[in-house]
Amino acid sequence: MLPFSMLTASEIQKHLGLRCQELRLSRNLRRITLAEKAGVSVESIKRFETQGEVSLHNLVLLCLALNCTAEIETLFKSDTPQSIDEILQLQQSASKKRQRGKA
Repeated sequence: MLPFSMLTASEIQKHLGLRCQELRLSRNLRRITLAEKAGVSVESIKRFETQGEVSLHNLVLLCLALNCTAEIETLFKSDTPQSIDEILQLQQSASKKRQRGKA
């Protein structure tokens, strides 16, 4: 499969729907079981898996039900350091880059 950066929005949606279906099947879940667990309609799951169409709200509910929220947690994540360790790593990295530039 091509990286998402080389696909259209519709192609990405379809791939995500197929991934959801693969994950559901790998966990031996029927659509109705996942629908009950996620609190969405069976039709919504079918439309997502076959056409890639789903609301953001239902996508989040499906991720919660399938225990794959880590994947959506990285969306739109800022590059802002979240800890002192990350700040120190960034400073060390910047220092090394400056040293390489000196001749």
